[in-house]
Amino acid sequence: MVCAGRGADAIILYTQPDCEAECRRLASGDVVDVVYDSIGKAGWGGSLNCLKLRGMIVTVGNGSGTALPFAPLQSSEQVPLFVARPGLND
Repeated sequence: MVCAGRGADAIILYTQPDCEAECRRLASGDVVDVVYDSIGKAGWGGSLNCLKLRGMIVTVGNGSGTALPFAPLQSSEQVPLFVARPGLND
């Protein structure tokens, strides 16, 4: 996989039975600093649930459709976070 060659510590497929549990297992029961989400709609909620306080989600694709409408105030009830949506030329 391209991600492994670019230095990713782990790669979790959103199609795994419980990708959130796999994320916590790989992080020794904790949550992570950054999630790179290339799936969009199907992976969005699970990606948010894997972030630690002030974590960053970088959404780089829409393979399953665009992520649900995102309300920053709603997400702050869950965990304050940073969101990035780079374009192809960034």
